[in-house]
Amino acid sequence: MTDNAPSTPQGATAEELLENAPEALHPVLQAIVDNIRFILAGIAVLILAVGGTAIYKHVQEGKRAEAEAQLASIIAQPAAQRVEALMNFESTAPKDMHTGIRLELAGALSESGQHERAAEELGKIAKAGNGLSTVAAIAQANELTKLDRTEDAIAILDGAKATAPESFASIILREKASLSESIGDLKSALAAYEELLAEASPRNKGFIEGKVAELKAALSTNS
Repeated sequence: MTDNAPSTPQGATAEELLENAPEALHPVLQAIVDNIRFILAGIAVLILAVGGTAIYKHVQEGKRAEAEAQLASIIAQPAAQRVEALMNFESTAPKDMHTGIRLELAGALSESGQHERAAEELGKIAKAGNGLSTVAAIAQANELTKLDRTEDAIAILDGAKATAPESFASIILREKASLSESIGDLKSALAAYEELLAEASPRNKGFIEGKVAELKAALSTNS
């Protein structure tokens, strides 16, 4: 079979291709010819956008590395200097580092004996509802006990237990049991230890059983 279609010279322009193409393809080729500038412009914008994103990501990664190095330098300072440095650093640090910076600030405040301020900072984190909220609540309760505010500490632990991941339940219960016993609230202490006993591992079961028996005996004597 002989191909009757006219040959197309190499290096032909879009218009020459259009002249030699079958009629059925004319609309497609014509659309490309008519819009070639817009198509090329769109490709250029896409390339610039991808390139711009890569540059932005690189810059952000650089800033993050600088911030992490600066934080490491601050943490190495004595507590009193660390407090001021961390407060200044937070205003320029990446937002996703703020919670970690506040935890470090609370630790520095506690180390320098400023337990009231430490409890306040930890309370803000505990109320934020992020992945460190439970840890912050437990630490806040610890700071409150240093201020002889044990009942407030127990209330914080009760609130944390209601929303904490299951893996934190035993830690919170142990803290509550110990604090309740320290202020003479033996019923609350007993309830916490009994709840702990239901999920106790073989290693801890003997101790918790002993505490339950001890508290029951004390309550029976006092009744």
